[in-house]
Amino acid sequence: ARRGAPAGRFADRRELRTREASIKVGNAWTVVEEFDFGRLNKLFYEYEDPQDIAVHGSVQYVDRTYERVSAKNERPLVPVEKTLSNVTASEDPVIQDMARDAEGPTVFATDLVLAALMSATRSVYSFDIVVTKKDDKLFLDKRDGSALDFVTVNENAADPPVEGLEKETNINSPQALAFEASHINRTFAQQILRDSERVEFANSNPFAHGEAVEAVASAAYRYRRWDLGTVKLVARTQLDAAVQHAGAGAQADEYPADIQSSTFPEKDTVFAIVRSLNEFDSRAAGSGGAPDWRQKLDVQRGAVVATELKNNANKLARWTLEGVLSGASQIRLGFVSRASPRDRKRHVILGMTTLKPYDFAAQINVNIGAGWGVVKAFIDFCYGNLQNGKYVLLRDPNKPVLRLYHVAAALARGDLDNDDEDDEDDDEDEDDDDD
Repeated sequence: ARRGAPAGRFADRRELRTREASIKVGNAWTVVEEFDFGRLNKLFYEYEDPQDIAVHGSVQYVDRTYERVSAKNERPLVPVEKTLSNVTASEDPVIQDMARDAEGPTVFATDLVLAALMSATRSVYSFDIVVTKKDDKLFLDKRDGSALDFVTVNENAADPPVEGLEKETNINSPQALAFEASHINRTFAQQILRDSERVEFANSNPFAHGEAVEAVASAAYRYRRWDLGTVKLVARTQLDAAVQHAGAGAQADEYPADIQSSTFPEKDTVFAIVRSLNEFDSRAAGSGGAPDWRQKLDVQRGAVVATELKNNANKLARWTLEGVLSGASQIRLGFVSRASPRDRKRHVILGMTTLKPYDFAAQINVNIGAGWGVVKAFIDFCYGNLQNGKYVLLRDPNKPVLRLYHVAAALARGDLDNDDEDDEDDDEDEDDDDD
């Protein structure tokens, strides 16, 4: 128990919490392997710089007037009606074409899934990755609407948000906060951009489906290839915005190719990913001891950031790794708060800061080589031990373990969220999955 805390059944309430898995484990699922965090934390891989294969889409330039927004000069967060795409790797038409042409062992994924795997040992909440092996092809996918599609809030806090007795009406429950934070991130990433200024890449947005470029969210899909020894990894990464900065483009290390047109010269243009931290109620349970942003953000931003690093270590590590994987020069990080602590639908922007992915990784002790060590070890295990079929890699909700399950064959062809009783009927088909 904490010093000064009451003894007895309330002394260590944190230890009594039992979290739910991000996916229901079926009766017919079989455990293939467990990867404990202690072992994963010792891994390291000396990775090489990736090669760009293609860049699709277009990005708008950041409206730099938002750099002057502050707690004393706040701006309302306004919903933006644009089409947002978050398609998993195996359903991406560009990756599907690449998979048909790939030679030799090749892994296909997205930056979101890779970053989650690379930072897994910082995670507290459960998440899952769908693994599909077909001969020498390996797909690492997210499920649509699964935990990886949402932004967690205070996941790493000593006393994180809890569901409470009134789960349906608790606006500060983990699930409610995740929905809110995800909405804030999507909205902020589009609001801080200028409609009339953009960079167009030679390849069109593969998810636009004939929509006008103005109707689609700003995004450049950067397909990159890493050589991991005998295996190649192809990933779709994403850049969210362009930034005008005199001479910065000429100095950028990982500048994307295939630019067709840009409002400003390439030598004065760099690219960024855009993310946002959010404050819900500094006095509520689960706030993790966060200071009141309206009082501290302008005068003690370092204290605000330090608290966020403690309470959201996994989220910030994932975002940083996504920036590294995409080759972004910057992370534009916003600070968004509720207009009123009891109103989760109205928000205001209180500030924005600029980070460099590699510098920030060093600052928050994210070892990129260690992250690649986890990815490499998992890929090597899959190629060395898995037969053709579908698997689920699950972060155990209550133990520091990643557990790999083999999913029943007939179920794998359908919905992974089907009931357990459906699984039992599929046992007899399981052996046919290796054909």
